[in-house]
Amino acid sequence: MSDRRRRTNDNTTDFFLNFIKEEKKKSSEVEEHKKEIIQKRNQTMGFVARVVNTANRILDHMLSSTRSLKLLSLMLTLFLFFSFTGDSLSSTSSGRIIRNVEVNIEGLEEGYSISGVPETVSIGLIGPAININATRISTNYSVYIDLSGMTSGTHTVPIKTKNFSTSLSVWILPETATVTIEEKRTTTFDIKYQLLNTEDLNDEYDVKVTNLSDDTAEVNAGTSQLNRINYLQIAIDAKRKTNDFTQECNVIAYDANGDPVECSIDPKTVTAEVSIEPYKKTVAIKPEFTGKVKKGYKMTGYKLSPTTVTLYGKRTEISNISSVSCEVDISDLNHTKTISSIPLTIDSHVTRASTKSIDVTVTIDKK
Repeated sequence: MSDRRRRTNDNTTDFFLNFIKEEKKKSSEVEEHKKEIIQKRNQTMGFVARVVNTANRILDHMLSSTRSLKLLSLMLTLFLFFSFTGDSLSSTSSGRIIRNVEVNIEGLEEGYSISGVPETVSIGLIGPAININATRISTNYSVYIDLSGMTSGTHTVPIKTKNFSTSLSVWILPETATVTIEEKRTTTFDIKYQLLNTEDLNDEYDVKVTNLSDDTAEVNAGTSQLNRINYLQIAIDAKRKTNDFTQECNVIAYDANGDPVECSIDPKTVTAEVSIEPYKKTVAIKPEFTGKVKKGYKMTGYKLSPTTVTLYGKRTEISNISSVSCEVDISDLNHTKTISSIPLTIDSHVTRASTKSIDVTVTIDKK
């Protein structure tokens, strides 16, 4: 059992030696901890030996009565408990690395922005296992930088910790951060939108954004952040939508590469109104004139009513249609005339049209 504790302590020490060597380069402090570990281990083993010797001397006397046997059982229970757990509860040989700990910002004056703060850091802990485990479970600790009294400019500031047990040795990587503090200013940007998951809709339907509650937003940030911003955008998710819908969307700033830029945006959200309709396309009507007007006359103009037609159908089948024709017979006309209900020639892939016929007024004058 002592060999097992010794191997555990050695492994823990090696673990933190590597951590300090690679991440903190503080070998001298690790050596101090190693000395403490060896000293405590020797003290524990000496204590165990004394307890065993004492137990052997009094064992014969304790076997003579039921009460003595119960007392012996209690002593053995306590001995086994501390043999297995006492070292891990009280030894400083335990350790843990906590990664991806968020860095908080404190003391930044209102009206200023900051950049260069690492999002997360790694923390190395050495101390009693019970305190390390309690720290990991509670998460009451925090890592922060204090910018109290600092104004515009570049500063190298220490990364600090608080609410860790005083029995723990704490290391942070990195230990410092080089930050830039800038005075904020406000700029207005147009808000773009992106429709997501429209492929889930049948191609007979069309999705359109009919209204945004705001089409511009104000960005309040430092000069360097504002210079990074290329556009503001919201994402509208049309997944599983079959009817018109309204959706509240977050406004996000992006740089030229499409990466988000952290900044203050007002408003933070925009309400988008979206329509889902059968796919349609409006095209021009082009008349084709047949026949000849009466001798001595000529056609000098014409007027269509209506001039366009809206076609409905599958996007893949009607998107290439650019116009619809109709045949107008002007045979023997000798005066201006309106010809009614002229049928349109409509492609067979069109499922519906806003009109199937039109009126054409033909202007006829003498030569």
